Amino acid sequence: LGTQPKAFRRTQGKLIPEHPSGWRWGVVARSQAELKATPDSVRLAAYLDGKNDPVSAADFEVAASHMGWQGLGFEVGTPWMALPVQGTWEWSADIQWLQLKKLRVNEIAGQVSHIANGSYVFALNASRANEQINNPFIGSSSSSGYAGSLSLSLRGQLTDSLRVNLRAQDIGSRLQWNRLATEDSRINSQVVTK
Repeated sequence: LGTQPKAFRRTQGKLIPEHPSGWRWGVVARSQAELKATPDSVRLAAYLDGKNDPVSAADFEVAASHMGWQGLGFEVGTPWMALPVQGTWEWSADIQWLQLKKLRVNEIAGQVSHIANGSYVFALNASRANEQINNPFIGSSSSSGYAGSLSLSLRGQLTDSLRVNLRAQDIGSRLQWNRLATEDSRINSQVVTK
């Protein structure tokens, strides 16, 4: 999809007590969604949502994808450990493992043309995958998937009055759902009214 507008949302709740040794472990619930779309896709969605048409004929190269998931699991975090450099720099790592209960993946791509008389011509390919698709020809999805991630933190004292805290969330991650049902469709029609 190249350079395009993106939207991202993450919601996370944790209960992570810390042991006197510095180790942390506990439970985490997490929900995440991401949308990527080409500028033409965003413009077309704005026209259709506002029930407006372009003032003249227009072509739109549509390409959009969405992925969203929810899971529950645990997190383990290391104590802060000194780096072998001069100063007071320390690092820490966190590992999450989640059992996924929901996963949605949607993609659409193709061409949409607005004709000056107010009609649209669609030539699109769409795909959707989620655990709730149940079709006798493709079978049902498995009931859950899993996700794992690694995050790193770094902190240090630059000056007496300046402290730095950095965190790289999910620098290594994996998300998997075996047997996730997928439906593919083609939309090729002329629509006169919206």
